[in-house]
Amino acid sequence: MGIKQIEKHIYDHDYLGTVDTNGAIKQVWGEEALNQSLKHWLASFRGDIIRDPNKGGFLTPLLAKPMNLINQDNLKMAIKDGLYQDYKPYLAIQKLEVKAENEGRYWYIYLEVYSKDLKVSTVVEEKIKARV
Repeated sequence: MGIKQIEKHIYDHDYLGTVDTNGAIKQVWGEEALNQSLKHWLASFRGDIIRDPNKGGFLTPLLAKPMNLINQDNLKMAIKDGLYQDYKPYLAIQKLEVKAENEGRYWYIYLEVYSKDLKVSTVVEEKIKARV
């Protein structure tokens, strides 16, 4: 995704555009950078990634489908496949939960990942609105 790697460290620019005391856009490092990248990746559409239009968008086609157990499994597989294809060095999924919250019409996603190469782990919890 949008994170950069320098000698086993990862960083990104704060997606909210927060500026520091010098007026520069804040940089986030390590776990915070990985967490931000994963949140952005989960909500991305195919073609959202600058300079690589084939990345991202693994979940968005499934959000327009019924909220049932079949699509719950499809979302899990899409997350696993997408992380494998889009993230280098690879991220090991330590825990992945996808649940349909039918009352609120959203998918609850809990994702724990670890990068052995970067020695960084993070937990992402997101509610992504279904489009049906």
